[in-house]
This record gives sequence, C-alpha cells and structure tokens, in this order.
Amino acid sequence: MNVEKNDVNVSKLFEFSRKFTLTGIDETEFITHVRLIGDEDLNRVRVHAIRESSKLRKNLYNKRWEDREAYLPDISSYNKEKIVNVVNSLGLQDITDKAIKKIDIDLSRPKDLDSEPTLIQQEEHQAKVDAWPELFNKAVTDIVTVELEKERKKLNKVTKKRLLEFYEEALIEVSCNQILNTRFTEESTFMGIYLDENFNVRVFETFEEFLNVPSKLKEILLTNYRSLELSSQDLKA
Repeated sequence: MNVEKNDVNVSKLFEFSRKFTLTGIDETEFITHVRLIGDEDLNRVRVHAIRESSKLRKNLYNKRWEDREAYLPDISSYNKEKIVNVVNSLGLQDITDKAIKKIDIDLSRPKDLDSEPTLIQQEEHQAKVDAWPELFNKAVTDIVTVELEKERKKLNKVTKKRLLEFYEEALIEVSCNQILNTRFTEESTFMGIYLDENFNVRVFETFEEFLNVPSKLKEILLTNYRSLELSSQDLKA
C-alpha cells in the first residue's frame, strides 16, 4: 500500500459510500454507513502511520529492546543456503511492486472502442479485455522470477555475517511497512464508519475504542471499508 499523498479528485471520494448491516457483540444488528475519508483526514492518518513506523524502527535498532526478537527471530544457526532463501523472500514484495509498476507502463490495457463499433469489433475487444489479467500476471511473474534469481546470485557471493545483516535490515523494513499499512488502514476505517447516513456520528468515539473491539468484528469493519477503496487511477482528476 502506498500511503503517500496522491493527486486525487477529492470530490470523487464522497461519491463512494455504502450501508452495511452488522451484528454487534450482544448479537443485536446495527447499521453502519461507510465512506472513503477525504484529503485532510488522509493526510492526518498518513502522518500518524509514519510516526508509528518510525517508532518501531527506533525500537528495532535498539538491540536491548525487550520485544526485538519477536520481530527479528535469530536465524544465525541456519546454514548459508537457508539464510539466502530467507533474505531473498523478504525482498519479494519490493521486487513485485517494481514489476507491477513497470508492467503497468509497458503493457497497456485495451483501449475503449469507438462510439459505434461493429459486433465483431466488440467481440474482439472483449476477448482482449478478458485476456489482459492473465497477460499482466504472467508478465509480472516473469520479471519477479528473473529478479529473484539475480538477487540470489548476489547473495550467494557474500559472507554469512553480511547475510545476517541483510536479514535484519530487510526484516526491519518489512516490519515497519506492515505497521505503517496496518495503522493507515485501521485509522482510515475508524474515521470512515458512521451510525448515520449524513456522516456526523462515528461508530466509535475514539480510535482506541475501535482497536479494542473483538478481532472478528474489526476485520468485518476493515473489509467493508476496503470494499470502497479505489485505485489511484480511478481517483485521478
């Protein structure tokens, strides 16, 4: 997830709202009204998420932090081949993200047809539309496979000590990204769910109250909010 500030048409955000019926802790049903949060709230949530990431990073750099091993398990007893595999897998998401960006540029989606296409043109266009997801996924997979193998060859050339350093660096980055995305999604959801259709009364009075709801209910709320999320391309002005 990219939580950086994007150039979006904020007016479009408020066109996307939905009503959901949920079952509370006491088994009673209640209705929530969910909408994507606007630009000002997005920026506020983004700042909070970055602060959480920064806080975790500082703790992980502190080798005396009591919770450090929960985030950075000791793998020094692994043989070199196994450590290479671990480090390589930690870079998978970054490699995949870069591949997707590259393919998004190189592999264009089928363009819309002219105003009055023939039936044959419509059939051919639909065939291209149907085939595009598979072509896209294959192109991404091909790039990822090549890049992972390149990285594996590089890692095989370094010492075990340096591999363990790479491991810590990579896992710290993964952990910080996870807490960034979790905080961003959770606070966006908290700020986007209301009890009334005019979006005046939030379901939860505080973010802490939202965090403390049963995990099953929280996941439903997060899922409902995610269902409204749009791609940045859809939100461009």
